[in-house]
Amino acid sequence: MRDHGGDRRQLRVRIVEDDDTVRLVVADSGPGIAASVMSQVFQPFVTTKPGHAGLGLAAAHAALKHFGGTITCRNACTGGAVFEVTLARALGAAVPGTDANKFQPVSVRRHGAKILVVDDDDDIVTVIRAFLEPIGYEVVTVSDSDHALELASAQPFDLVLCDIGMPKRNGLDVCQALRAMGFRGKIALMTGWETKSVRADHRAAGCDLILSKPFFGADLVRAIGALLPD
Repeated sequence: MRDHGGDRRQLRVRIVEDDDTVRLVVADSGPGIAASVMSQVFQPFVTTKPGHAGLGLAAAHAALKHFGGTITCRNACTGGAVFEVTLARALGAAVPGTDANKFQPVSVRRHGAKILVVDDDDDIVTVIRAFLEPIGYEVVTVSDSDHALELASAQPFDLVLCDIGMPKRNGLDVCQALRAMGFRGKIALMTGWETKSVRADHRAAGCDLILSKPFFGADLVRAIGALLPD
C-alpha cells in the first residue's frame, strides 16, 4: 500500500468464528496481487518488495500446516488483497452460546535446547524463530558475527546456527573461531553456495551440519532434532 496515501491506505482485520474453526481475515486497500505472482505467492524467495528475502508468506504457509491450518489469498472484487488464515478451534475453547468456558491444556512436545542464530538477513531470522520457538527451543538471534562469538563465550548454547555469507567474518570463520575458543555445542552452517566446496574448506572441519538454502521449515526442524535429540 506504499503508493496509496491518506484515507485510501487502510488495513482491515477481522475474526470470523464458526463452530469448529476460527478464521483471521486481513484485507488491504492496495492494488491487489498481480496475476503473475498469485500462483507463486506462498513459494520461498518470491517477493515484490525490494530488500526482502520473500520468505514470510512461505513460512506462514508451512508453519500453519503443523497446526492443521491453512492460509489462502485472493483479490477483492472492490480492489486490494485479502489473506485468510483458518485454524481449528482449540479443544475446550468456548463456543458462542454455550457454557463451555474452560480451556483444556494441549500436549506439546517441548525441547529444552538453547540455539544461537546468526544471520544478517532479518527475514531469515524471523522465519527460523517462527519455526523453532513454538516447539520449545530457546532462540537468541544476532546479525553480527563478532557479537555472536561474544555471546557464545559468555552463555551456554547447545547449537549455533550460522549463515556462511556474513559480512566481516563469514560463517566458516565463525565455525573455526568457535572451536578454537573451546565451544563444545553443535554447529550448523546455512548457505546458498555449492556445498561441496564448503565442505572441502578446512574451516568447516568443526561443523556438524551444512544446510543448503533454500530449505523448508520442516527440513530445519528435522535437522536440528537430529543434532539435538531429547
